[in-house]
Amino acid sequence: MRQALSKRSIHLRVKELSEQKGLSDLELAHFAHVDARVIRRMLNAQEAGSVYLHQLARVANALEVNVCDLFIKTKETNVKSAPQSEGSSPDNIR
Repeated sequence: MRQALSKRSIHLRVKELSEQKGLSDLELAHFAHVDARVIRRMLNAQEAGSVYLHQLARVANALEVNVCDLFIKTKETNVKSAPQSEGSSPDNIR
């Protein structure tokens, strides 16, 4: 069973990172191999729905960042990017 992450429990930097890459929402969905609705859920905190870890991994891969880089760093949360080992590439997550 896949574990869903509630949109209310995370804040994502997807919009900021996709703009830096010059990607539209639809282009990001295409390159990440996810439905455009998944990208909209990540961008719109008001929309109901959940985001799955494998979807975050695919989006991070499309944006050429680590999954940890998708999260906004706050005073309460100190998320650090960990180097990826060969076997932990988002390409291996399906």
